Amino acid sequence: MRNTLKKLTLVALTVVGTTALAEERIELKVGDKHVITVKDLTRVALGNRETADVKTLGGGKLEITGLEAGTTRLLTWTRGGQQGDYAVVVTDSEQAAAK
Repeated sequence: MRNTLKKLTLVALTVVGTTALAEERIELKVGDKHVITVKDLTRVALGNRETADVKTLGGGKLEITGLEAGTTRLLTWTRGGQQGDYAVVVTDSEQAAAK
């Protein structure tokens, strides 16, 4: 049974062609910016553009800006097929002060 599950997992990864990385969390206040670097970056997708904005800066660098309080997801893909998954959490200054 265990070998069967390993084989199915291997087949699923081969068919999909990507390797998903664990979700990372990026916390920002409204107006703050955060830069991440993704080696061999080929594609970026952002869920809610009202919560955050993302700009490519070249060299695999992405600048994420908090726009309004909320949570969104940022996905990245690399030339090697790896997928990055980021939870972008934006708080306003009142929420941050309450913590």
